[in-house]
This record gives sequence, structure tokens and C-alpha cells, in this order.
Amino acid sequence: MRRSRPAPRSRTPLLLPAGTGLAALLLAGCGGTPVVERADLERDVAQTLAGQVGTEPEVSCPEDLTGTVEESVRCEVTLDGDQVPVEVVVTEVDGSDIAYEVAPTLLGSSVEEQVSARLAEQVGVAPDDVSCPADLVGRVGEELRCVLTAGSDELGVTVTVTEVDGAEVEFDVQVDEEIS
Repeated sequence: MRRSRPAPRSRTPLLLPAGTGLAALLLAGCGGTPVVERADLERDVAQTLAGQVGTEPEVSCPEDLTGTVEESVRCEVTLDGDQVPVEVVVTEVDGSDIAYEVAPTLLGSSVEEQVSARLAEQVGVAPDDVSCPADLVGRVGEELRCVLTAGSDELGVTVTVTEVDGAEVEFDVQVDEEIS
């Protein structure tokens, strides 16, 4: 049986605040699924974020956003020379209108640093390494599995977003009790 022990919750500032957008879109053919074309999505995300951070960032999205609830596209935002990934997620579709949320993303390296610091606070010694394979999307319920290394032992770590409030994300850290 695999059990986990909790580490302290972390309230970590993200690089960009969450925002919402609403785009009126063209249908992909008669009666088809609505989409936000890539160029429109980039412009809408930039305008949404500009209202929150005070300056309009550059936004680059790899593809159109399909109007299906929970569909998502990961875009890159460049603000003050820093490139930050954001997740754009469809929250509602009403005819040809698509409502979406722009969820900031905590870079994997930042997650690693925060997990290591929190665990050091809890047990008095920092792990040798914490490795996370991806970034953590600032949406409640999102999980990221990481690996903690202490000497020759490796333990799994689950990071779970519990709350997002503007530019901050709160997450729980659960360390597996069994060594892998």
C-alpha cells in the first residue's frame, strides 16, 4: 500500500495572473464547432493580460483554439524579456461565442525550488534533488508528479494546485512513503 505524507502548503507567486476572455468566432463550416483562430487568440490573450499587468505582452500560440469545453492550447507570453507559458482553456461555449480562462503556469524549475524549500522547512534538510518533468498549470486540481532524490533513495512527490488567486497559486505537496 502506498501512502503519502503531507508537506506544508505553498503559496507561490506566478509570473502572470489568471484572466478570462470571451471571443466571438467564426464557425468552421455550417453548423461546425466554433474556433478562435490563432491570430485572434494571440490578440485576445495579449489584451486580457495587458489589463492585468499594465503592458501588452507578446503572445504566440501554436494553433487555433477549438470551442469545446476543457479544450486547451498552451501559448508563450513574452513580458519584459521573460518568456512564460500560459494555458488557455475553454470554460463555456454559447453558439459561436467561446469563453476561456488564461491560466498562468509555474515553470518546472520553480516548482522544483519551491518543493525543495518546503521540504527543507519541514524536515530540516533539503533533498539532494527534486526533478519535475513539466510545468505546473495554475488551475485548481492540476497535479504534477516529481521525483525527490535523497542520497541513493528516490521518492515520488505529487504537487496539487489547491487554489489560484490572481497571481498566486496555492499547492499541496505529498511525498510518497515508499522508496522507488
